[in-house]
Amino acid sequence: MGRIIMMVVFLSSLISCSTGSGGLEPITPPIVNKTPTILTNFTDTTVVFGDTVKITGTVKDYTSLLVNNEKADAINVPLATLTKETVTTINAINKDVSATKTVTVHVGDWTTSFFGLCTHGIWVEDPNFRVLSSSGQFIRNGTWIGSVSSFELKPFGLIIDYVDGKFFSSFDFTWDKGRVRYGNGSNFLIKSVNKDKLIILSEANDTEKNLIEETYNKQTP
Repeated sequence: MGRIIMMVVFLSSLISCSTGSGGLEPITPPIVNKTPTILTNFTDTTVVFGDTVKITGTVKDYTSLLVNNEKADAINVPLATLTKETVTTINAINKDVSATKTVTVHVGDWTTSFFGLCTHGIWVEDPNFRVLSSSGQFIRNGTWIGSVSSFELKPFGLIIDYVDGKFFSSFDFTWDKGRVRYGNGSNFLIKSVNKDKLIILSEANDTEKNLIEETYNKQTP
């Protein structure tokens, strides 16, 4: 009987020590934020001179996002007519932890690119031209008389016109697979190009909607 009473007293003292004000308090582990994960459709890559690409991607476990040091809701970076190396920096933050990713787009040599060949140098008009039907069939030859026209396409989107070698006008232009659009809706299509010669097609000012095929030669230094 005495042993039973002593055992009850001993167990009671253990319970008292573990649950009373003098007992050990439970330890709550600290909350650790997850490090954000950044996924993109590009890592470092090389494109053709004048290419247009778009860097897109997704981010997991983040509370704020910076793309090129500007706040963003998503990774969506269009890079148009690339003419030089471009670096895009992405920072994802999740409270007290963060992740950073850089995407470098390298640009190939302009001499191997259609856009590059078109946008390097001044192109001087050959006075001889051809008139074609709207379907591209030959109609007749023609010759321009008078001033000599030339133009220059700048890689950053500026077209400069010259008359007899002197500045005449300039316009911003957009590029779409060789179609150059500028001014008040004017446009022409670059049919072919190499380092020395460029051929364009433009609409003639006639009711038949014929085409004018013109040849331009690279201005010699």
